[in-house]
Amino acid sequence: MSLLLNGRNTIVGGVPAKEIRKRFDNKTISELLRLEWWNWSIDKINAAIPYIMNGDIEKLSKL
Repeated sequence: MSLLLNGRNTIVGGVPAKEIRKRFDNKTISELLRLEWWNWSIDKINAAIPYIMNGDIEKLSKL
C-alpha cells in the first residue's frame, strides 16, 4: 500500500485511494488556508520555522 497527500490536508492510501485521516483538525486547516503561507517570502518562512515545527498556529498567525 502506498501513501500520498490528497491536496494539502488529507492522507490517502491504497488502490483505489481512500482517505486514511486528515493531517490537521478543521480549525487548523482553516487557519493555514487563511494565512496562505505558501505565498510568504523565503525570509518570512524561515522566521516561521520554529512555529511550524512546534505546530504553534497562534504564533504563526501573528507573523
